[in-house]
Amino acid sequence: MRPTTNSTYDVRGANRLLPLLNSIGREIQERTEALDQLEDQIGCLSSSNRTTERTGALLAQASAEAATQRRAIRQVREELQRFGCSVLGTDPLTIRIPGRVGEAKKSFVWQTGDPVLK
Repeated sequence: MRPTTNSTYDVRGANRLLPLLNSIGREIQERTEALDQLEDQIGCLSSSNRTTERTGALLAQASAEAATQRRAIRQVREELQRFGCSVLGTDPLTIRIPGRVGEAKKSFVWQTGDPVLK
């Protein structure tokens, strides 16, 4: 399936996106969990009363890794946009797929773990 930003999908086309959505959903979830852990680590390191060279290095490393995770999440969302889709929510991950049924416009919705579209 070729991505375009002006895509609308019939039910069959939208269902063909499910493997991609599952993969993207896993990636967003994994990266979000990693980012949460890094932000917790950054918070602990930042609030430490004792700032050492080692603490500073750990803080810099965690900050760089957090930036990498944020960038990757942004890139995954951009990939969804190339297919005309958008993220409606993150807990659970909810993705809107622009669609049509006959001549009527309709949005399909998929959430992490759903085997079918709504």
